[in-house]
Amino acid sequence: MAKEGRYLGLLLDGVTVPLSVTASQDVNLVGWEANPEASAFAALALAVETRSKAERNLLAGIFGRLGELIDRFRHFHATLKDIGILAVVGSVIAAAVYLGLFPQNVQVCRWPAASGMCRALHIGNPPAKDDAPTWAAIQSGSDCGAIEGYLRKFGPTALHAADASLRLSVPVLGEAKAEKAMRIPVSVTTMDRPSVSVDAARAAFEAVATDKARKTCGDYAQSYSGIARPGTFDPDGEVRCSETYGGYACIQSGYAQCVFIEAQPTKNCPPK
Repeated sequence: MAKEGRYLGLLLDGVTVPLSVTASQDVNLVGWEANPEASAFAALALAVETRSKAERNLLAGIFGRLGELIDRFRHFHATLKDIGILAVVGSVIAAAVYLGLFPQNVQVCRWPAASGMCRALHIGNPPAKDDAPTWAAIQSGSDCGAIEGYLRKFGPTALHAADASLRLSVPVLGEAKAEKAMRIPVSVTTMDRPSVSVDAARAAFEAVATDKARKTCGDYAQSYSGIARPGTFDPDGEVRCSETYGGYACIQSGYAQCVFIEAQPTKNCPPK
């Protein structure tokens, strides 16, 4: 029993036992003569068997109780797991029922994180895939035409339809200057001022043509904000020069090329 950590008290001599020890299960072997048939030895064997059996029963009870607690914990854990699975399944079923009854009113499909799934399932009113990138490219500008194009492309269900409509409702009016080119038919001649030679007649023709082109553009400039550049003469073919009464003269038709400054009203739609 010593190897197993168990001890049993034996009385071999007639000694006085302390009071703190008398309550233990001691075996009295005083006077025993090593006879295995003696009653004292039988009592010793019984005591050993009883003590071992009691300790085994105690250990069995402890481990049995511990096993029971472990089984209960496993059952409780399995119950919690089942409840969690049922909750998830219930949520999925509820969502499916809602989507089936109200497929066009799923606001969650407006979220960027869920719009892709909604487009794949053909439910709700998810924004177009290029809605957000298109708006990001124009939102910081003030081009009303770009904003109108955004609404035409993506419609009233666009992600930023409200903001786009607000910016179009109260535009900022202004004025921009733009150049406008114009060709005005003219005819040029130097018949009233003949020159002594053909070369002199051509030089005179160029001077008269330039002056007439500038005057013609100046007359038309009254309808605009101004002239961007002085007018020039563009002959419609080769200038014809010939000898005439009193010398040489040139004649040719063409166009006065004018570039005017035109004021154009503008409409901007800057961010609010």
